[in-house]
Amino acid sequence: MAQEVRWRHAPHQLAPDSTVEILRFEVADLVAVIKSCVAASELYDALVEEGGLTQGTQVVPISCFAVTDDWTPQALAEGTRYASYRLVEAAKLIDAGFLIWPTDVLNDGQEDPRNEVHFDVIVAWEGVAREEFASTDKKVRAQARDRLRPAFEELLSLLGEPQSLEEPPT
Repeated sequence: MAQEVRWRHAPHQLAPDSTVEILRFEVADLVAVIKSCVAASELYDALVEEGGLTQGTQVVPISCFAVTDDWTPQALAEGTRYASYRLVEAAKLIDAGFLIWPTDVLNDGQEDPRNEVHFDVIVAWEGVAREEFASTDKKVRAQARDRLRPAFEELLSLLGEPQSLEEPPT
């Protein structure tokens, strides 16, 4: 499946004091999440200047969504295999130094219907070396993952405990 990511322009930017809640679906395997995010990171190369970074900066994004009256956690999960999610106010992520980019995702040229509330939290943009993740040396790949792990763990701690999609939000 060919995937493309585009910058979504105003009025979709989030203010530093935004009370919008950001949702991330729960995935239990952090190593798999890191690998997946790094694998998708090349899709963001053309967006780094739009996001306020220097061209050539490698970023590691993680896909998230804004929760709204129309886009509840249950509506966002429809058609997926997710059973739980994590939730945090956007301002808390911004205060912690994470970047939140408004992006549209296209799969085989088709827009995701959730694009109007899709955001990417940029987990890392310093010390990212994608070529290390492609190394044939397992030790090099493990070291690259280990360098990113603290940023992902911080993000998960801010997102709080997983909540079941079967139960009302707490």
